[in-house]
Parts: sequence; C-alpha cells; structure tokens
Amino acid sequence: METIGISWRMAFGICTALAPSVGYALLGTLAYVIRDWRILQLAITSPGVLSLIAWWFIPESPRWLLLNNKVEQWREAIQRIAEYNGVEMSPKIYEYVESSTAGSGSNDEVDGIPGDSTRNYSILDLVRTPNMRKITVAMIIASLNTVCVYVGLLFGTSLLAGSHYVNFILGACVEAVSILTAGVTMRRWGRKRSVVAFSLLAGVSCVATAVVPNGLGQVTTALATVGRFGVSSTISILDIYSTELFPTVVRHMGVGTTILVSRVGGIVAPFLSLLGNVWRPLPLLTLGVLSCVTSMVVTVLPETHGVPLPNTLEDGENFGRASPPSPMCKSNFAAIPKKTFAAGRTVYEERAQCELVELLVTTV
Repeated sequence: METIGISWRMAFGICTALAPSVGYALLGTLAYVIRDWRILQLAITSPGVLSLIAWWFIPESPRWLLLNNKVEQWREAIQRIAEYNGVEMSPKIYEYVESSTAGSGSNDEVDGIPGDSTRNYSILDLVRTPNMRKITVAMIIASLNTVCVYVGLLFGTSLLAGSHYVNFILGACVEAVSILTAGVTMRRWGRKRSVVAFSLLAGVSCVATAVVPNGLGQVTTALATVGRFGVSSTISILDIYSTELFPTVVRHMGVGTTILVSRVGGIVAPFLSLLGNVWRPLPLLTLGVLSCVTSMVVTVLPETHGVPLPNTLEDGENFGRASPPSPMCKSNFAAIPKKTFAAGRTVYEERAQCELVELLVTTV
C-alpha cells in the first residue's frame, strides 16, 4: 500500500481483498470433487509455495527507506518504479524530497510527540499520544468485532438449509460481490461512512436472523447471506482503512497489532454457538450487537479518502485535525511543470508539494 498512489490505493486494496473470496470458491469446489481430506489438504496448501517468488518482484517501500535514512536504496527503488512507468526523473525531484524529509523529522519532543529522526519505534508509540491512541484502540475494537462476526457467520454456514458445498461456494460469491460493492461505496462516500453502513447492515441482518422461526429455513439463509455480505464489505474496507490511518514509521506495527488482536475474535467466534444452549437466538444476537458496536466505534476515526498517507508520528497525531501534515504528505499535482515528448515519455522538471509515489505509480 505504501508504494501505491492516492488514486490507486482503493483499487489495489479491493483486488487484494478479492483474492480470499476466489480462494474460498475454489476450496468449496475442490472439497466437492476431492472427498479425501488428506489429498484436499495437499491440494490447497501446495500452491502456497509459489508465493516465495514474490521476494524477487515486490520492491521495498520507498517511504520506509527514505524515513529510515536509506537514501541510496530509496533512489534505486524510485528509479526502478520510474523506469517501469516510463517516467524520466529529474535530479531536482530527488533533492526536493530528500530535503523535505530531512526537515520533517526532529530529535526534539514537541507536544508530547517524540522526534522522528534517528530513533527506534516501539508498539508504545501507537498509544503514546491522544490521537494515535484513539486511532489504535478504535481500529482494534472494530477489527476484533468484525472478525468475530465474520467467523461466526462463516461457521454458521454449515447450519443453513441446503447443501453444505453449495452454501459455502454461494457465500464466497457473495463475498466477492460485497467487496466490489465496497469499492464503489468507498469511492463515493469514503471509508468511514461505508464501514458504518455495512456494519449496521450486518448487525440488523444478524438480529433479524435470530428472530426467524425454525420452520423458515430459506428466510434464515437469505438473511444470513445479507449479514455475510455486510460483514465481508466491512472487513475489506477496514483492511484499507487501517493502512491509511497509521503513519509510515509505525504502520507495520499498527496494522500488525490490529490483525493480531482481531484474530482473538476469530478464536472466540466458534464458541459463541454454545450460547444457544442458554437461549437459541443468543449467538446471532451477540453477533448483531458486536457489528453495531463496530459502526459506532468507527465514527470517532478521521476520513482517509483522497488524503495522502501520514509519514511521521507528528503526521499521525495531527491526522484528521486542522494542522497540515509534513511536506512529504502534501499533494498538489497542478503545481508540477512537465513536458511531454512525441515518444510518450514525460519529464517532470520540478516537484512542488507533491506525493512522489503518486507521481511515479500512476503515470504511464
């Protein structure tokens, strides 16, 4: 995500979110054809070896390299991206970005925010200052609840009327449609309002499913499918939302912590079915309440649609406030003088407050 420009972040996030849905559909198909679980396990795990090839194709994040004073490696990474996209880089661009980054970090503590130059970051930086603490706690709660609801509905697929294989494949197809729908709503209404809407949809669907009488199996299946549609959309948006909220210097820790804690929800979810021994509708009512809580928690987060990624801790603390981000976070593409030649190559002579990654990745 750090190597993707503003206008392509959402599209990239949606494509990565679609991959699990395609995998679920293939898993359901393979399970229907291969009934021996040992052979099935081998069939679904062996293609994972191909992921090792990505080591030679995925570049290191230019943002991370520059903010960690790895200037030469940053220049090499940027040059490779520029050559791939047919962009000729002027030395003035490198000088501007390096000088802007050098001026954005400081060893001094300002308003409780530690300096960003030549220091090691820890997980405590996620909760050291008020705004970062709010973002971290809100994202953890939202992700934990959403994963719990998702896994709960996923395990509940086997209890629905009809063929288990068909229901599983149908659920995967619903997920794919929900992710594409989430992409449309994010572009139109942004991240925050989309999460609120889809979380409420999932919550209402779970509550409605809980009150359906036992004899109406088709109605239960339809409502559960709508609930899975809502929670799948929420997960795909939260994946993008979390990477955009945390600043570059602690993004890996912020996203990693969010994912780690959210998996607790996945562990707890299968045991929620035991609540049915107390009262039959209680498991689905619990999932509905958790989903509604997610929609309320997200309202405290800032909108990130069309906003450059924060880089430093100071950017993260000012994110969503009136204070502007550091020079590396500003974006003003109209201020970039350029010349286009007959061969189709574009030469950028200067760079005035423009996000370099956007310039390189989205220009062809």
